[in-house]
Amino acid sequence: QQYCYEFKDQPMQGVINGQPWQARHVHRQVVDFGNRTEEKIAIYADACPQDNCFMVATPSILISKLDFSGAGGNLDNKKNVTLYTPPGNNVMVTQGSYRLSKSAEGKTRLEISFNHDAENAMNGYIEYE
Repeated sequence: QQYCYEFKDQPMQGVINGQPWQARHVHRQVVDFGNRTEEKIAIYADACPQDNCFMVATPSILISKLDFSGAGGNLDNKKNVTLYTPPGNNVMVTQGSYRLSKSAEGKTRLEISFNHDAENAMNGYIEYE
């Protein structure tokens, strides 16, 4: 089954580390390793101060292991997301689904759905250039 988790048609929201959370800002980076490139995305509840996302004090979703070349699929041990709560709490989510599509405006629409535990769950979409 391509998507084992259902997607809600709503802005990405849920709880991280037991706190209500809603996606508001995407920081995208493409890392060139010479023979391949890797896309890294961080999703924040707040905009990054002075474009410095290392200074964000609220939880974020870090994505570096998803395949952005297709329409998405299910999370597993190789394709996962990390929930980061400063200063150093990381929760790796390996069960859930993600879906990629294009919005009417041509932006990338990323949908994520997971229910890791009572403290960490997310559903909805965020769009970015």
